[in-house]
Amino acid sequence: MKDFIKNYKIEIIIFIIAIILMILNPDKAFLGLKYAIKTFINLFPIIISVAYLTGYISEIVPKSVISKVVGKESGFKGKVLGVFLEH
Repeated sequence: MKDFIKNYKIEIIIFIIAIILMILNPDKAFLGLKYAIKTFINLFPIIISVAYLTGYISEIVPKSVISKVVGKESGFKGKVLGVFLEH
C-alpha cells in the first residue's frame, strides 16, 4: 500500500481535489467532467494513430538507426531532433 501511495501521489491528490470539488459545486464538476470526456473522445483517434505509427516505425526502422539519430552518440543534433519529435 505504501508503494502504491508513493507511486501515485499526484493522482491521489487530484482525485481528492476532484471529490472535494464535486461536493462543493456538483454542477460545475459535472460540466467539467462532460467537457473532459468530450475532449478525450475528440483526441482518441489521434492518440490511437500516434500509438500505431510509433509501433510501426519501431518495427520497420532498426534500433541501431534510431539510437544513432537520437541516442547518446548523436550529439547536439540528436538532442534537438529528440526535442522536436518528443512534442
